[in-house]
Amino acid sequence: MNYFRGVLFALSIIFVFSATDSFPQNFYLNIDPHDYLISPSQDYYSLNFLSVVNAGKGNTGVASKGDVTSALINPASLTLTKKYQTVISYGIKTSSDYTITDNLSQVHPSFSAGAAFKLFDGLNAGILYSNRRNMSYTVNSGTLRIEQVFNEQVFSIPVSVEYDILKAGIGLNFRLMHGSLNGIYSTVNFPDGTNTYGKTDKILFTPDFGIILSPYQYVSIGLMLSPAGEFENYWEYDTLFPNHTSTSRFPLRITAGTELRFPREGFKISFDYTFENMSDLIGYENRSNVNIGAEYEPSQNVTVRSGFFTMNTQSNRKHLYPQSDNQYFLTVGGSYLYKGIKFNLALLSSSLVMKSDISHTIINFGAAYEF
Repeated sequence: MNYFRGVLFALSIIFVFSATDSFPQNFYLNIDPHDYLISPSQDYYSLNFLSVVNAGKGNTGVASKGDVTSALINPASLTLTKKYQTVISYGIKTSSDYTITDNLSQVHPSFSAGAAFKLFDGLNAGILYSNRRNMSYTVNSGTLRIEQVFNEQVFSIPVSVEYDILKAGIGLNFRLMHGSLNGIYSTVNFPDGTNTYGKTDKILFTPDFGIILSPYQYVSIGLMLSPAGEFENYWEYDTLFPNHTSTSRFPLRITAGTELRFPREGFKISFDYTFENMSDLIGYENRSNVNIGAEYEPSQNVTVRSGFFTMNTQSNRKHLYPQSDNQYFLTVGGSYLYKGIKFNLALLSSSLVMKSDISHTIINFGAAYEF
């Protein structure tokens, strides 16, 4: 099956090279009407989970308080115990041999850095830079050698306000989207290969909205909404391909969850559920994912975490994206507080529960400081 999918993909690209005059119509009507590169359909590998604390506990946190990096999960989570906060994190991801001819790998650097400050009691604001998604997709089928790169950089300004049992937040996200294609195609007339390079860059703005309700001392309920969006990408090529415009869609995403706290035992449990209207993308069905996480503080300076979450592909085009590409991540993590600096570590792996063609492991680490 892996070989079959690799051949299909390679033949699709070769077809594009052999039908350059009708490239936009043939490529997007016969293969994928939406831009398959700059798309949430690549989340199965491109997401970096750079909020290290949340990643360690199953990437949960829609109902939890957290540092400025947690604002990408829910902007209402942003919480400071002191006046100022700084956070930095970095991620390392293993590559994956998607098929015999295809390979997925990480694009470095993959990091986040942010700062936040308390305007006054109950009102917090911050600024965050994050390599939220990136990946390199390489195909090498002999006559065709092609690398596609996708990188999403996010500058986010989260603001949270707390009054009584309610916290509300908004995240203003400026997203820098970059896609590129670098390929060599060999023919009888050009045995050494014909080079082509193309790229697209886009800047867009998307907001996130979130609330956290704490009706009881030991229970919180959270909700986060990311509205749907659509934008056009203009692809420029130097040779072979004509310049063209494609469409990217980001579906409506809603996450709801709860956190249960047991302060005497130093224990917390989180449950999140995410719905994405992926049917907006041709060839996909609506996607649901669940996240479960736990956190335990054996001492004032040490915190350990563990969790589980799903990453479902939900494609209805089984010949290219079979359901076996759904992933099930196990996570572990921890924090150590030393002289006011909290050092964080998280390990995420989709190879342990059920290994698939795109299974991979992520190690994220970072530090946070409040003063």
